[in-house]
Amino acid sequence: MVETPEISLVAILPELALTVGAVVVLMVAVSSRRAATYLPWIAGLTVAATGAGLIAQYNDVAANGFSVSYAGMIVLDNQGIVIRTVMLAAIAVALLVGWRYVTGLGTRGGEALSLVFLSAVGFMLMASSIHFMLLFLGLEVGSISLYVLAALGQRAKRADEAAMKYFLLGSVASAIFLYGVALLYAGTGSLTYLGVFEFFSGDTLVFSDGLLSAGVALLFVGLLFKIAAAPFHSWAPDVYQGAPAGIVGYMGAAAKIGAIAALLRFVQVPFQSVIESIQVPLAAVAAFSVVLGTLYAIVQQDLRRVLAYSGVSHAGFLLMGIATGGVAEVQVLFYLATYVLVLVGAFGIVSLLEGSGSAGSPIENWKGLGRRSPFLAWSLTVFMLGMAGMPATAGFIGKFGIFTRAWSGDLEWLVIVGLLASVAAFFFYLRVVVAMFFEDGDGKTPKLGWPAGIGIGLTLVITVGLGLYPTPLLDVLTAALG
Repeated sequence: MVETPEISLVAILPELALTVGAVVVLMVAVSSRRAATYLPWIAGLTVAATGAGLIAQYNDVAANGFSVSYAGMIVLDNQGIVIRTVMLAAIAVALLVGWRYVTGLGTRGGEALSLVFLSAVGFMLMASSIHFMLLFLGLEVGSISLYVLAALGQRAKRADEAAMKYFLLGSVASAIFLYGVALLYAGTGSLTYLGVFEFFSGDTLVFSDGLLSAGVALLFVGLLFKIAAAPFHSWAPDVYQGAPAGIVGYMGAAAKIGAIAALLRFVQVPFQSVIESIQVPLAAVAAFSVVLGTLYAIVQQDLRRVLAYSGVSHAGFLLMGIATGGVAEVQVLFYLATYVLVLVGAFGIVSLLEGSGSAGSPIENWKGLGRRSPFLAWSLTVFMLGMAGMPATAGFIGKFGIFTRAWSGDLEWLVIVGLLASVAAFFFYLRVVVAMFFEDGDGKTPKLGWPAGIGIGLTLVITVGLGLYPTPLLDVLTAALG
C-alpha cells in the first residue's frame, strides 16, 4: 500500500494568502478601470490575511508542537513563523513607504504589487523548507520576481543595466546552487534535511569527501550571493543604484530574509554534525564581508551605493551569528528583523527625495535636507545611526547580541574585526548626516504622503523603541526559539 503523505494547509496558510492576493490583484488590474481604487484595499486585506495565517500557525505549534508535512518537505515550527513575520513586516513597511511607486506605474501597478506578494511566497517557503528541491523552488520564485521588479516601469539605461546584471548573475548563482544540490544528492542519496543529517552523522561515506565538500560549498555560495556577502556581492551596488527607489529596499530585505533563513536551518539540521568544518569558511566570509563592505562604503559618492556596501557589511554580521552553529538564532533573527526594516525605511526616504522610480542618489542631493524637510532628515539620521550600531538604537542591541554569542563561541578574532569595522562605519553613515544638517544645498523638497509617513514613523518607533527597551522582543524570541 502506498502511504499517503500528510497535507497540512495550516503549514502554508501565509503563502496561500499571499498567492491568492497576487492572483486577485492581477485579475482586478486587467478587468477593472477602477483598479487604482481597489488595489490599496486588496493589499491591506492580503497583509491582514497573511497575519491571520501566522496567528493560526502559532496556535497550532503551541498546541501540537512542530510538525512536518507534504512528504517531509515543509516544517511548521516557531522559527519559520518568526521569519515569516519578519517578511510580513517588511512587506507592510515597503508598501507604505513605496506606495507612490505602485501608483506611479499606472496600469502596471498591479503587476508590481503581485510580484511583491509572489516574491514573499518564495522566500517564505525557503524559511519553512526542509527539502532541497523545495528550497530551490522557493529561491527561484522569489528571485525571478525580484528580477522583474528591478526593471519594472523603468526607461533609464542604468535601470536596464542593473536589472540585466541582477538577472544574469542571479541565474548563475541559482545554477551553482542547483549543481550543489545535485552533488549533495549524489553523495548522500537524499534530498531531505533529515536524510543529509543522518548521513553525515553516520560513519560510512558512499562517495569521496571531495564530492560532498564541493556540493556543500556550492550550496552555500548560491545563498551567499543572495545576501550579497563578499566576494559574491558585485551585483548589489549596481542593482541598489539602478533599480526603482520605491521598491529596491524591499528587494534587498526580502532576499536577505529568505537566504538567512535557509542558512540558519543549514547549520541547525543537515550540516549540524559537520559544523566544525563549515565554521571556519563561514567566519572567513563574514570577516571579508564586514571589512570589504566598510572600506568600499567609505569611498562612495552615492547614497544608494553606500547602502549597498553597508548591506555587504551587515551580511557579514549576520554570518557571524550563523557561524556559531545556530546557537545564536535569537540574536540573528533580532538583528535581521531590525536591519531589514531600517533598510526599507531608509530607501523609502530616498524614494521621497529622488522620486520613486528614480535611479541613483548622489550625496550632494542630500545637502540642506535638514532645513527643507526636518522630519525626513531626522528619520534618516536615526536609520543611519541604527545601521552603524549607535547605542539607544536597535542596531546596537543587535550587534551586541551577535558579538556576545560569537565571543562565547570561540570566535574572538571575528568579534574584534567586527568591532573595528563598526567604528570605521560611522564615517560614511555620519557623512550623510553632515550633508543634511551642516552643508547648504538647494535640492528638492520632498512631499510626504500619509502612507509613507506611517511607514517611516513605525520604523522609527521600532528602531528607537527596541534600542531603549529590547527585552519584550528578545523574551518573545527566546520563548519561541529556546
